[in-house]
Amino acid sequence: MHDIELYLERLRQNDLKVTPKRREILRLFLESGAYHSPLDIHRYLTKRFARTGLPTVYRILHEFSQIGLLKLYYHPDRQLYYYFCDMSGTHHHHFFCIDCHRVQTVLYCEFDALKKHVAETLSAEVTDHHLEIEGQCSRCR
Repeated sequence: MHDIELYLERLRQNDLKVTPKRREILRLFLESGAYHSPLDIHRYLTKRFARTGLPTVYRILHEFSQIGLLKLYYHPDRQLYYYFCDMSGTHHHHFFCIDCHRVQTVLYCEFDALKKHVAETLSAEVTDHHLEIEGQCSRCR
């Protein structure tokens, strides 16, 4: 589990107040290790804070993604989800469990071989890539 104080300090460094709702959203992502939709988060927050509007949830999620705490995941169900990622600077990918929504870091990548293959077969220059790996995690199999 991650130390929440480290990430609360990141909020402060980016001129974001540490409000109870921001703290609770951050805690949810850190403790669950899963991806969540804005609607899921809204339902979660309204159980703790009676007056929580959906626009507030979207604003907080956007702020967290702007400072690099959350990333977007486009699920096969065509819904947008957010997940916690704090490995900036380290090349990695993510495995998304389609059943329990767990997100795991994958440090393996064969991008150089793929880049070479594309250059040779398509005469194209690859500058970047994005890979999302989906399936069932060890708990759900």
